[in-house]
Amino acid sequence: MEFIKNNFLYVLWFAFYFIMAWLFLGANWDSFYKVTIIYGVSIGIALSPLGEVLFRFINGARKPATNKEKEYLEEIFKEVYRNAKGKNENLSSNIKIHISNSMYPNAFACGRNTIAVTKGAINIFSEDELKGVIAHEFGHLKYGHTKASIVTFIGNMFFSVIIAIVQLILQAIDSFSSAFAETSRNIAVIVIAGICKVCVIILNLYIFAINIIGQLLLSANSRRNEFQADKFALDIGYGEELLSSLCLLEKFNGENKLTMFQQMTMSHPYMEKRIARLEEAL
Repeated sequence: MEFIKNNFLYVLWFAFYFIMAWLFLGANWDSFYKVTIIYGVSIGIALSPLGEVLFRFINGARKPATNKEKEYLEEIFKEVYRNAKGKNENLSSNIKIHISNSMYPNAFACGRNTIAVTKGAINIFSEDELKGVIAHEFGHLKYGHTKASIVTFIGNMFFSVIIAIVQLILQAIDSFSSAFAETSRNIAVIVIAGICKVCVIILNLYIFAINIIGQLLLSANSRRNEFQADKFALDIGYGEELLSSLCLLEKFNGENKLTMFQQMTMSHPYMEKRIARLEEAL
């Protein structure tokens, strides 16, 4: 129940994907079982150790290699891990630290047991600031944010495949009927060609609307997740360290003038809002 509560919009959108896939496949018990099996197997693989390796590869996360990386980063990680685990016994015991070669100061969690920091973060953040950033990423794992994003990704992928197949079929029919209508004076053929074009337009508008709505909902949930992960870092004793790192990141981000839609689809809240909340809590 805590997982659903913390990731309600992700779960809601996954349910939508599931229902739409079920409707496209016939909306009967047979199609329900097929969709359930396909989704179950896909999610099971994504949440398995194999899926963990795949997500690390996709995100360019590697194990610490040099002695400096191992001695410096792993010691910082172990300290934060002990404090996080001490106050949250249900936190996984298999979480590992990895490195991304990006020079932009950042960190991310993926899969169920992976936290990665960029080379930029290692070079720019102080030791304490790095602890705050890593504590924030433990929050994402603790509240199941990364698992929710995996489940949504699987749902979206399967639904997108179905939509793509339907689009190809309709476009093929549209192309064939349009070519035939150009050489025919038969009213029925011309009407069918017109209906096909209307169906293609309606489907494209439907896909566009679904993508927009999904983007708005998932972005809203993602911004909420960031505040929740900040609160986790604060609760395990790294609020000041995280605040210092966010203040430094604010200088890197600079001033960005965004449209209303861009603001509504941001995956992260404005840095000022996160800083303000931490300052108030501290």
